[in-house]
Amino acid sequence: MTSNDLVRNLPRLRGAAIRCFAPADIAPLIYFRIVFGLLMIWEIWHHWVARQVNSLWLPSEFHFEYFGFGWVHAPPGNWIHLLYASLLLSAAGIVIGFLYRICAAIFALGFTWLFLLDATQYFGLITYGGLLFDLFIVLFLLWRRTRPCAFIVAIAFHLTNNWLFDIGIFPWLAIVLTSLFFAPDWLRSFASNLAAVHRDLRPAPWILPLDNKLPDPAWYHLKDSPSANTSDQR
Repeated sequence: MTSNDLVRNLPRLRGAAIRCFAPADIAPLIYFRIVFGLLMIWEIWHHWVARQVNSLWLPSEFHFEYFGFGWVHAPPGNWIHLLYASLLLSAAGIVIGFLYRICAAIFALGFTWLFLLDATQYFGLITYGGLLFDLFIVLFLLWRRTRPCAFIVAIAFHLTNNWLFDIGIFPWLAIVLTSLFFAPDWLRSFASNLAAVHRDLRPAPWILPLDNKLPDPAWYHLKDSPSANTSDQR
């Protein structure tokens, strides 16, 4: 690219930079943080209680190690329970936004430690069909006109995987992540539509006493709350 081409394209580059750094609604990130934390709480609790942690991580048992990570071992004795407890507490902190960055770092380190202990506990169920689907569905999710249909197809795909295979929370996490392809204001628009439906479905005044008022659901006020820049996220 010559200097003349760069000068001609400078307004476009400046416009793209402005769009990239323009303030955006933070609601989808908050939604993802809460749902992600809840899914992680379920995953850790289920793994802790249902899979008999003591029998899984006994030092005398053989484990399928990841290549290059044979030096990673489970905590000795009952310290493995402390690891699970720290994961639960940090996931709860992610949900409520308490010391969010610290909780996210603790959870990432702890979950990575747990992940690397045995390759058979967290396996990647990959087929060529699923791989091709994940690669090509993104193209339709990026285009606004095909995004709703692509999202419905993606939901059907992940729900089918959940029904056919025992792959834990992966399908649900994939559905939550796929929703982030929508515009940043989609959550408030959705809440606004729900609020409108709620108003339309309210009983007529002659059904309830005039001094009786139905409480508004929590999502009713989401549409009126001001948008925030993503840099304000804790």
